Amino acid sequence: MQRGWTLMTGLGVCGLALAGAALPAAAGADATRSPNPLVVYTAIANNPLSGVSGEVHAVRTPSGKTNVTLELRGFDASFSGRTFGAHVHVGPCADGVSAGGHYTSPDTSVPLELREVWLDFTVNAAGNASAAATRDFAIADNAAHAVVIHQQPTAPNGVAGPRLGCIGIDL
Repeated sequence: MQRGWTLMTGLGVCGLALAGAALPAAAGADATRSPNPLVVYTAIANNPLSGVSGEVHAVRTPSGKTNVTLELRGFDASFSGRTFGAHVHVGPCADGVSAGGHYTSPDTSVPLELREVWLDFTVNAAGNASAAATRDFAIADNAAHAVVIHQQPTAPNGVAGPRLGCIGIDL
């Protein structure tokens, strides 16, 4: 049986609960939970993630799929309508460099977008955003450690601009 995983981060000073917002673990999957804060990279001037909190919930299903959701709260109103890129990365959140590259499935028969976990999101008028992705592969144990949020939407080649921050997922 494959081991499932569930990852949540702190929801900031408001202590908001997002009950039911994340995908449930599949029957038969073991789930673990580890809280990690949103790390905002301070090297970015006027970082749009300042004051934002969020969570990542991910599940590896017994059928070999990966489901990931990203929920963010607290964007300044000036970012309403703006789209940002976000991806599962192989390294830790310590800084933008440490997060390494995108986790990529070795199956080259499918487009890049389906070999990686892309979680682009658009900020709504309330300053919140969410994204979800399901992929037809299970991320291997200890192969991915962060969801990195980028400055621009993801281009077809996987590029999304500078790294603004991330949430650790420690798989």
